[in-house]
Amino acid sequence: MKKLIAILLVFILCAGILPAAFAADEADDFTIYCIGDSLTFGVIPGTAGKRDVNYPDVLASLLGEGYSVTNFGKPGRSLTSGGVWYLSVPEYQKSIDAAADMYIIMLGTNDANLWDKWNAEEYEQNLNQVVDAYREANPDTAVVLMAPPIVLPDESTGEIKMDISLLEGFIHDTVQKVAEEKNTLFIDMFAKTTENPDWIGSDGIHFTQEGYEGFGRFVYESIKDSLGIQAIADAA
Repeated sequence: MKKLIAILLVFILCAGILPAAFAADEADDFTIYCIGDSLTFGVIPGTAGKRDVNYPDVLASLLGEGYSVTNFGKPGRSLTSGGVWYLSVPEYQKSIDAAADMYIIMLGTNDANLWDKWNAEEYEQNLNQVVDAYREANPDTAVVLMAPPIVLPDESTGEIKMDISLLEGFIHDTVQKVAEEKNTLFIDMFAKTTENPDWIGSDGIHFTQEGYEGFGRFVYESIKDSLGIQAIADAA
C-alpha cells in the first residue's frame, strides 16, 4: 500500500505546482517548517505569550500520520532589517539546515509597524533571498508564501498599530508577485481574515484560539491538493 501511495504522489505532483520529488520517503515523514513571527508562534492576546493553540499544531493534526510540522515562528521577526530581521537570527539558519520538504513563510506584519524604517526594496529582495536559500538547501523543497492577515483597531485604545495600507497594498502584492515569479503556492491570509475578522483578538493583531484553529484549517485546505491528500484518500 505504501508503494502505491508513493507512486500516486509522484503522478499527482507531476501535474501540479509542486515537483514530483516532494513525495515523502516510505520510511520518513514529509517535513514542513512554518516560518514567521508571533502569528506563526501563536501569541494570543491577554495570555502573556502562552500558546494554547497555534496554526502549525492544527495543521499537523489535520495532516496526520506521515507528516511532521515544526513551528519556527518567533515573535517580533521581520523581513527588513529595521526590525528583528529573521535572516539574522539562529532560527533562520536552523531552518535552512533542516532542508525540509516544505516551507510555509508568512512575514510582514512587523514590517508594517516600521513606518519610519520601511524599505520596500529590501522587503522584496529578502523575500526572494529566503525562497532561494531554502531551495538551495533542498532543491526538491516546496515553498508556500502567505500574505499576512488584516489588522484591526485595538479594542482598548481604538488604535491600529500597523500600517494597514502596507499590508493590503505593497506587502500583499509583493508576496503574491514573488510567489508567481518563483512558482510557489500563494495563500492569501489577508483576504481570508478580511472575510473572518472575528479570528482576530482584542489587540487587533493576534488571533484568538478559535482564529488560530481557523488559520490552521485554511492552510491545510490550501495545501492539501498540492500534496495529493484527497486523491490518495480516494484511492485508498
